[in-house]
Amino acid sequence: MIWIGIVLLAIYVLTVTFFCVKFALILIRVQESVEVCLDAINEKYSKMTEIASRPLFIDSPEVRSVIKEIKDVRLVLHGIAYSLSSEFESLDIDEEKEED
Repeated sequence: MIWIGIVLLAIYVLTVTFFCVKFALILIRVQESVEVCLDAINEKYSKMTEIASRPLFIDSPEVRSVIKEIKDVRLVLHGIAYSLSSEFESLDIDEEKEED
C-alpha cells in the first residue's frame, strides 16, 4: 500500500517539475524578447530626441523624420505585442476565421 503512495507521489512530483521548467523557459523567452524590443524602442527614442533638439518647421525634413520615427516605434510596439502573444495559443483564431 505504501508503495502505491510513493509511486503516485513520484508521478506527481515529476509532472509538477516538468510544468515548472516549461513555464520557466517561457518566461525566459518572453523576457529576452521584451529586452530586444525595448532596446529598439530606446534607439528610436534617442533619434527622436536628437531631432527634437533642432528647431522644427512644418515641412522640414526633421518633421518627416520624427513622423518616420514615430511610425517605427509603432512597429516596434507591434513587435512587442506579437512576441509576447506568440508563446500562447489563442482561441480567438477560430472565431476570426469564421468572421472572414
